[in-house]
Amino acid sequence: MDTQIEERKLKAIEEKAQYEFENRISSARVSALDPDFILILSFVAIPFDIAIAFLSIFDIFFGISWVIKTVISIPPFIIILIWNYSRTSNLSKTKEDANNKLNKIKNEIKHHRENIIDKKATQETFKKTGKEVGEEAVKAGKQIGKEIGDKTSKEVGGEIGKQVGKEASKKTVKTTAVKISSKIVFKRGILSFLGSIIPFFLAMIPFYSIWVFSTLKDK
Repeated sequence: MDTQIEERKLKAIEEKAQYEFENRISSARVSALDPDFILILSFVAIPFDIAIAFLSIFDIFFGISWVIKTVISIPPFIIILIWNYSRTSNLSKTKEDANNKLNKIKNEIKHHRENIIDKKATQETFKKTGKEVGEEAVKAGKQIGKEIGDKTSKEVGGEIGKQVGKEASKKTVKTTAVKISSKIVFKRGILSFLGSIIPFFLAMIPFYSIWVFSTLKDK
């Protein structure tokens, strides 16, 4: 009965940790209701898209408006790039921290469950007769002695190497995630910048607004 109660408590803790993990990630994502998103879209992306679309009309009559478009495309490019990179980096860091916290809680729960199983096994052992317990203790002692005798320094070194590799892997994953996020941000920025200076009517496509809206998909 006590085991079932403890298991229910552990299950509740695990579900709460999972909920907090998802909620923390969700709060770090870009939302259409975020003040910074609204400001960037309303006062940077849309006005510059309108200006570039207006200048694109003159491409029909004059062949030099792309120079002006290139010049005025630099400010929104820099502003949106910095904002997008900041939000993306924050999301990556939040995911990293939240994932580490969740894994820590799961490991603690796993350890606690193992203790419950050991406790239950101990209780069942006490129900056995003294003779049975004595025989099993002798067998266990021999088995443990054999395992200790067979364990070599190579295996110990392997365990240490495994632990070191695990820590290095965490750092690599974190660095890789940041690099991937940075590449996505710069790719969006370059495509938007190039799209805005395309001659004639293709530049009338609201590339900067599309770039800002694309941040809503970041997960």
